[in-house]
Formats: sequence, C-alpha cells, structure tokens
Amino acid sequence: GPPEGGNAWLLKIDSMGCITSGCGEYQTIVSAPDIPDSGLMFTLHPNPGSIATEIQLPQPAPGDCQIAVYNLLGGLVEQQTVPEGAQALTISLHGYSNGVYLVVLSERQKVVGRARLVVQR
Repeated sequence: GPPEGGNAWLLKIDSMGCITSGCGEYQTIVSAPDIPDSGLMFTLHPNPGSIATEIQLPQPAPGDCQIAVYNLLGGLVEQQTVPEGAQALTISLHGYSNGVYLVVLSERQKVVGRARLVVQR
C-alpha cells in the first residue's frame, strides 16, 4: 500500500510505454530530390521485379542522363549513366532487399521523371 499519509498511482501502459493508444506510432519521412509533377515518364518491367528490371524510355536518351535508385529512407542505393541514344537500361536487383524503391531519371542534373519500383522475391 501507499506510505502513511501518501498516495499511490497505478498506470496501465501498453508495450510501447504509452498511456494513450497510438502514442508510440511514428511516421517515416522519405527525402529524395525535388521532382516536378510533369516530366519524362518511363516504365519499369517487370515491376514487381525479383532478379532485374528494365527501364524503358519513351524516346532515345539525350546526353548526360542518369538513373538513381533510392530506398524509402532516402538513401542512394544505385546510380547509373544512361548511354546517349539508349531507350532501355537494365538494373540488376541482386543485393536489393524486398521493398519499395524510388527510381529517378535526371538529365543534366535536373530531375525529369520518376517511378516506383517494387522488389519482391
């Protein structure tokens, strides 16, 4: 019992140490380069992918194009130069964990397109 002349409190908490429901929930903010709403759309096939995915551009790539792949924490996973005139580029998914990635296409260091890639084995 409580000490003489004192009070005792009993608190019911959840496994996260929370008194109120949901206080242990958090949001992950994904940070990637600013991407315009309109841009060069490209496709990824297959998507979801397990071994490799091919990036297919709607027109031949101009010079100085890059493809960058980011994880959901905003970390750069891979970056490749797109050869001038190419309309497709294959990315090996060996070493990628299952999950969602952001593929960003940039031209002369300006982002011109993006797509979501799902890796699933």
